[in-house]
Amino acid sequence: MEEANRELELLDNIKDQFLTNLNHELRTPLISIKGFTELMLDEDLGPINDAQKNAIDAVLRNSERLRHLVESLLYVSGEHTKNIKYNMVPLYPTRIIEEIIEAHTVAITKKGLTIERDIQKNLPMILGDVDHLKRMFTHLLDNAIKFTPADGKIIISALSDSESVIITIEDTGIGIPKELLPNIFSRFYQVDGSTRRKYGGIGVGLHICKKIIEAHMGSISVSSKIEESTIFRVNLPI
Repeated sequence: MEEANRELELLDNIKDQFLTNLNHELRTPLISIKGFTELMLDEDLGPINDAQKNAIDAVLRNSERLRHLVESLLYVSGEHTKNIKYNMVPLYPTRIIEEIIEAHTVAITKKGLTIERDIQKNLPMILGDVDHLKRMFTHLLDNAIKFTPADGKIIISALSDSESVIITIEDTGIGIPKELLPNIFSRFYQVDGSTRRKYGGIGVGLHICKKIIEAHMGSISVSSKIEESTIFRVNLPI
């Protein structure tokens, strides 16, 4: 049994090293793709017509999607090897929330969704890592957009009590079956794991969210009703 455990641990380490190497190899061409498509889109390399702009914009969006996927895999492999670093500094969560909403404005508009904000004025500062918190909120908002049909709504609220800042992201999407809720923060878990699933992803986003929040000594919970709504609630200590 001990020998088998050592072999499993070795295989796990090989897998994580492979993921780390793969992620680093993918990053370099992605940076080049993003850089040149932005140059073309800004017409720094010459004028382009509307059809070309649309095509280049699609390349840019999908390169960003792939970059996001690569970073998620890198986080997961680093998490297993305890190689994730956090730079905790005092920060205002409102600024991060507004920045992530702004970054998703085009995606929200293109899908025909509306977004509502209910953010308390003068939210207190928290101690956190800016990049990791941005990654966490990006995952949550990406999910809300992905699983909410056209003409749906996303509501983002933030308030504080004496101990924490409480942030909720609610959508009017497809919902999650009650019996599956305990599993959704597991690594590589997908509500629909079939090969014919409608929605993409590799099942690490919510797992990453939970790990980031736990590193901030906070908590995350979820409630959902099928074909009605899903609400993620994040508590971050002051």
